[in-house]
Amino acid sequence: MPVGQPTALGYHGSDGTSLPLQPVGRQGNEGILTRMAHWLFGGAGTGPTYYEFGGGEGSGTGALDVGAAAGTDVYSPVDGTVVSIGKFVLDGKSYGNTLEIQPSQEASVVVVVTRLRSDPALSVGEAVTAGTSKIGVLIDLSAVEKQTLASVTHDAVNHVTFEVDPAASLPGR
Repeated sequence: MPVGQPTALGYHGSDGTSLPLQPVGRQGNEGILTRMAHWLFGGAGTGPTYYEFGGGEGSGTGALDVGAAAGTDVYSPVDGTVVSIGKFVLDGKSYGNTLEIQPSQEASVVVVVTRLRSDPALSVGEAVTAGTSKIGVLIDLSAVEKQTLASVTHDAVNHVTFEVDPAASLPGR
């Protein structure tokens, strides 16, 4: 898990360009008919409980929010190379950073990580290792944004967001 001691996991749409992610575990807010079918026939899934929320565009699983306390360490979700470190902007104000990591095994995509303060030692071009390279800490946005994950847990549920986007292609010469 790229975030230490997560409090909740939630999937939602993104900006419409993200690739759909495949949830693993059991959906905590599935409908009554689906729950009944799983109870009768099995297939509810095992592993962590996650929630699907509306919002955004594209696939309903285009982005994954991993909730945790502000200040929690965030680690690289993949082995790869940091290709971008920019500002995370919300309502015209900068709140931390957005990172893009190109996975070592998949050059056609980038993993976008937002809502964190990047580690000051991290730089563009640096190699990172899944689960062991600290890329930053989770920031507190509870005062400036309604936290959707807070509806399924007991705390403010600040979170870091992960998306997988197609990598930008270079123009032909």
